[in-house]
Amino acid sequence: MSDITEAFGPQAARLQEARRKQQLSCAELPSFPDAAIPDEFFEPVLQYMQTMTDAPREFLFVSLFMTTAAVIGNRVSMQVGSQKVKPNLYGLCLAGSTVGRKTTAVSFCTGYLRKTEDALQDEQVRFRMPDSGSHEGLMESMRDPRMLTKFEGKGANRTRIEEMEQKEVMSSGIACYSEFASFLDNLRKVYNKGLESFILDVYDGNSHTRQLKNEQSFIKNPCLSIFGASTLTQFLQRITENDKHSGFLQRIFYCYVPEQRGKLRSLIENSTPDEKMEELITSALVNIYRTASLIEQQGIRIELSEEAAAVYQRSYEHEQAELAEIGKSDGDFSGVLMGYQGRLDMMKFKVAMVYLVVETADRNVAVPGLQKLEISGDMMERAVALIGYFWKTARYLLMKHFKFSPHEQRTKRVADILTRQGGSMNRRKLLQRTGWKAMDFDEVISTGIEAELFAEFEEKQGSGQKAKMIKLLQQ
Repeated sequence: MSDITEAFGPQAARLQEARRKQQLSCAELPSFPDAAIPDEFFEPVLQYMQTMTDAPREFLFVSLFMTTAAVIGNRVSMQVGSQKVKPNLYGLCLAGSTVGRKTTAVSFCTGYLRKTEDALQDEQVRFRMPDSGSHEGLMESMRDPRMLTKFEGKGANRTRIEEMEQKEVMSSGIACYSEFASFLDNLRKVYNKGLESFILDVYDGNSHTRQLKNEQSFIKNPCLSIFGASTLTQFLQRITENDKHSGFLQRIFYCYVPEQRGKLRSLIENSTPDEKMEELITSALVNIYRTASLIEQQGIRIELSEEAAAVYQRSYEHEQAELAEIGKSDGDFSGVLMGYQGRLDMMKFKVAMVYLVVETADRNVAVPGLQKLEISGDMMERAVALIGYFWKTARYLLMKHFKFSPHEQRTKRVADILTRQGGSMNRRKLLQRTGWKAMDFDEVISTGIEAELFAEFEEKQGSGQKAKMIKLLQQ
């Protein structure tokens, strides 16, 4: 009989083993799925972008995808159950401290959107939202015109006149932040009170009303996307335990690259932009925009094919089974994951819609006269593959990094020290390295041993005496 069985009994031992396996499955960072990248538009443009930078391939794909989603905007939607779904997304490229070129992905997005706006300047189309991080700036861009009151004349001839405000309404677009940490800093400022709740509200595409002192602001048919980049360290310094549960972090998909892959190329080793290719990309984005506009103008429905519905249902049931399995050993963690799975599950339809519009534009499908467009099984397979990557990444980050309570922070500090020391360390020296009181240290170690994160053993020293050692079991 093992020591675990003797100490806790068979049932407790089975629970500990189930929890250990669950932690291992959630602690593996997934590889980006190439199957999620369509041959139409995305793959050739992605290959071209990679000649100009050695930014991570997955960052560049996310950048291109967010660019495309912004161009499509609220011009397309589909009914999913009781919800009307639009292709807006909140996405974040997270990089380890050694990973370079993290902001390059955001620069590509803003650059191609600017060129597309220039190509459509006669129509005065805009895709880029104000990136100041100001609540008022976003509201001012997105709100409908108000009735303005003014007075003309003097004395008895003074008359009151009401007229509609002249302003550009931009209810659809993307706000890009090359340094997402600065956006989070602005989010917490007193003058931006209400910005976070606004971001949560408009994500679902519902019309928004804001009561001011003497009037109301209305935003109809919003389709706001947000895209940014940050180091993981800067991001973690600015979010809290409450963010993990409030719905804010749940609405974001995460693309995480922890380490630099190989030597960075110098600036002269990267290719310069190819003028012909740049024109082709801009032209393709204009075509995607016009295709989405035609779908809107013609009132064409977007629906799932039978194959796409079956693909989606299988993915949903698989994720539910994963949550149920995790819940057998860790109900709290399963409960946290459930909120993230629900948001990511809806993203499958958002992603599939983008794939549909891009393929429709790329193949020059004659949209006028159609009553509906169907998301194919292949499109949904790609959407499921992409969201599956984001789902596993969210699980990984929640398990390994999104730990904000004092006890979780202490546990992570011990784990980080042990990792730097090769996985094990003398208990007394480990206590000294933390700088904590012995009582606080003992609590972290004992809880970590119970959760099978740490193990304690004795090791014979050169002097012949035995020393207590702490070993990290999960890295």
